[in-house]
Amino acid sequence: MRPYLVLLALLWGMASAQSYEPNRLFVGAGLDFNWLAGSSYPSLTFQAGDYDLFGSLGLRAHVGFGQGSVGFFEFGLHALTALGQGRFFPYGGGGLGVIFGGGVALWGLEGVAGAEFFVNPTLSIGAEIAPSLYLANGSAVFGFRLRLGPNLR
Repeated sequence: MRPYLVLLALLWGMASAQSYEPNRLFVGAGLDFNWLAGSSYPSLTFQAGDYDLFGSLGLRAHVGFGQGSVGFFEFGLHALTALGQGRFFPYGGGGLGVIFGGGVALWGLEGVAGAEFFVNPTLSIGAEIAPSLYLANGSAVFGFRLRLGPNLR
């Protein structure tokens, strides 16, 4: 039994010594919890991006599908920048978002603050908060989103 423990310890050490490079293409999914105009609604989001597209500036696109009082579809495009490197990887940025649902389109500006924790060099678990200001029918609506989910590199 002991040789297996030694092998496991060696493999763990090799995995821990590997480089965690967030500046690569990534794809991911997330469960979003959204609050907008006093209502909350969950959604399932899929995303793809690159943290190193224009030097230290990257881009991410996401699409989401959810159900609140009505079903909705959302799309967003964000510019992101890495705020550090390593196994714990914080990032920030902002961009544009649009939500289509119930015959209404909400267009808005979104901020993004988040972090990823790398389980191994290709898999990370991310969490982020995104405050937003949406415009519809001449009025402004404040909201925010909490996203949790995995990313693959």
